[in-house]
Amino acid sequence: MEPSEQVELNALQKYKYLYFSQTDGMGSQFRFFDAILSRLHHWNDLRILFDLRRSCYFKGFDGGYNSELIDSLFKLEWFDSKSLDNRIISDSRIIDQILCREPQNTFAISFFPQLALDTQIELTGIRIYQASTFKKFKPELGRLKKTLVWGAKLQQTLDYYRPKIGERVGVYARFGNGEILDKERLEKPCRMEDFFDAMDKESGGFFICTDSPRFLALCQQRYPKRVYHTDRYLFPEGCGAGHVLIEGLSDFNREILEAKRKEIGPYRQIHDALRDMALLASCKKLLCSCSGFVFYAIKASSVPVTRIGPWPWSVYNT
Repeated sequence: MEPSEQVELNALQKYKYLYFSQTDGMGSQFRFFDAILSRLHHWNDLRILFDLRRSCYFKGFDGGYNSELIDSLFKLEWFDSKSLDNRIISDSRIIDQILCREPQNTFAISFFPQLALDTQIELTGIRIYQASTFKKFKPELGRLKKTLVWGAKLQQTLDYYRPKIGERVGVYARFGNGEILDKERLEKPCRMEDFFDAMDKESGGFFICTDSPRFLALCQQRYPKRVYHTDRYLFPEGCGAGHVLIEGLSDFNREILEAKRKEIGPYRQIHDALRDMALLASCKKLLCSCSGFVFYAIKASSVPVTRIGPWPWSVYNT
């Protein structure tokens, strides 16, 4: 870390609250949040406001935010050794009260300007700190693993699915499904044939997690009786995975995506994402393309990982 940036980060200790909000899906939410936790020991009294309302799942959703439903899926707990209070606040009602009453004591952090805080929630008087590079925060997942607690509803789902995963090879195949991906992955796109070449070398069963209905269907044809998948909702082929980066979609496909996303709602999407992230971490081996979705599985488990396609994000290197 550059000395100037170290000084600037240390100066942030004068604040009481760190407001964390990203537009990404759950994989990158955890990836970014883990990076913040890796620096938490420098901010002894800081409390973190974890606001999920700006995530892609709630984009265009007008049904409100239900903290109780989110708590049934997961919680983030980091207890103060002195007061035993949870230093992480995720209840949207409490967050809004703090943002309204103490903007001068709050700063917000964003790792990527293009995914910066938007205008859904007024942040007048709150300083936004743009971290010039995500790598400087050195995400580890060790602190996230101690902080992340699965809720009762999600734990029940995991208890049902984990015995079915068994000794399967986890396959996470993200092709974008109509989305614009980053420049390096656009120039060297991940191909289905690359996955099939790797899967042909395996003799056991597969747990398939993908954003492409077509890829899932091809796997079922190519490896009959060896493929298992959850009931995760898959958006129609060419209509994206529901993320915010949908500029690559045609107007027609974008309308389909937005209609489908509203139809199933954000809570089903978050539930399915968290479930499949945890199940991938339970597999005996991983074949996966580059995505924030696999951050938890790669860092939380010690299983061998075969990387398929370009991997421009060095944060995953182990």
